[in-house]
Amino acid sequence: MMGRHAFGGGEFLRRLGLLVLLSIIGVINGWAMAAPRIYFAQPRDCLFFRRFAILNTVAPGFVVNTFSATPGPAITGTLLIAAGVPVYFIWNRKG
Repeated sequence: MMGRHAFGGGEFLRRLGLLVLLSIIGVINGWAMAAPRIYFAQPRDCLFFRRFAILNTVAPGFVVNTFSATPGPAITGTLLIAAGVPVYFIWNRKG
């Protein structure tokens, strides 16, 4: 209760909590995008096992399995990714 009064009420704390949640999601996203690149690049510099430099060809099987097992979330995720494609081209458009 004391924190609620010290920070000006419940609305501020709700917004602060939302900002903390968004920050945590951003960190998880950044780590999920960067970590595999590290393990892919290290074998090329002879710092990790060579086997990890080879891309796995089983991935298309997982994609097909995901679409057949849970089509709703799979289609939603695909549409979210596809929605970013025009943004990419707009962002990288020359002058």
